[in-house]
Amino acid sequence: MNWKHGTPLAEWMLLNPVTFVCDAGLPEETFEPSPEQLAQVFPSSNGQRLKTWGRTRGKSTDSATEMDPHWLCCTNGLPLHTDPRYPRYTHQLYVLVDDLAIGGVGFHLTPLNRGVYVRLDTHSPHKVVKRSRGATWYVAAAIDSHEPQEFDAMRPLLLEFIRTAPFDPKATSAE
Repeated sequence: MNWKHGTPLAEWMLLNPVTFVCDAGLPEETFEPSPEQLAQVFPSSNGQRLKTWGRTRGKSTDSATEMDPHWLCCTNGLPLHTDPRYPRYTHQLYVLVDDLAIGGVGFHLTPLNRGVYVRLDTHSPHKVVKRSRGATWYVAAAIDSHEPQEFDAMRPLLLEFIRTAPFDPKATSAE
């Protein structure tokens, strides 16, 4: 849901939707998609910029997506928006990142890098911005929840998903 700059925030919305960020300490052998694998995510240039897949529970509904790990891929950034269709918090562990950052309506941007873990309030306005001209991709393993989850609980779940889940964007797609 696109969000226009200057629109007043609801009292519960955050200027900076990143509620936690840290270096997750990825094991050296952690998967990183190849250029060929990335090309399969968006095989046509239909303007799609975000795709999720790999959920075990099927359709992309609020109850089906909570605490269900999945792949999340973004290309060319995202405009300021909210995601009211999904649980409020997303916990993301990045396995590939070009020169991108995430932020809200405020001026603070959180740089994204491989191995960074972010907890984001997706019901507050947020955006993904390119920090350099050639920046294109991010790929993350993600788990959504209605309540913020602790990093120590999410890290092993996300690492296990990355280790075992096929990187196949033709699999059950939620977006």
